Formats: sequence, structure tokens, C-alpha cells
Amino acid sequence: MVGGIINLLFQGGDMEICITGVSGFVGRFLSGFLVKKGHRVTGVDRNPPGSFSDSPFFRFIEADTTVKG
Repeated sequence: MVGGIINLLFQGGDMEICITGVSGFVGRFLSGFLVKKGHRVTGVDRNPPGSFSDSPFFRFIEADTTVKG
């Protein structure tokens, strides 16, 4: 099961993926990689991410997941 999901991520295609912490080290690179593969990525963080954020495959939601409510 996990191997199949990983293969789908690396092959590229048409998945919708949500990543929290998208402005962090791992989230930024993972999001950029997935956008380049053609996946639609929704990133959630307090701060806007880097250069790929203008891609039509990327949507950013500004939110602080540490604050209740």
C-alpha cells in the first residue's frame, strides 16, 4: 500500500496533496518537488512559502495550527 502511494508521488500525475508546515525546510522542498511533478498541492503555514507559490498547482492557506479556534 505505502509503496504504491510513493510510486504515484514520484511518477507525477493528478493527486491533491495537503502539506502543513509548507514554509519549513522539509515542507518547502517536498511541495516544490510535488508541484514540479504535476500534483496539486495545498500548503498550510503561518508564513508564505518560496518561489513556487505562484504556480497554478499550488494553493496557500495562512493558518497557525498552534492557536486554538
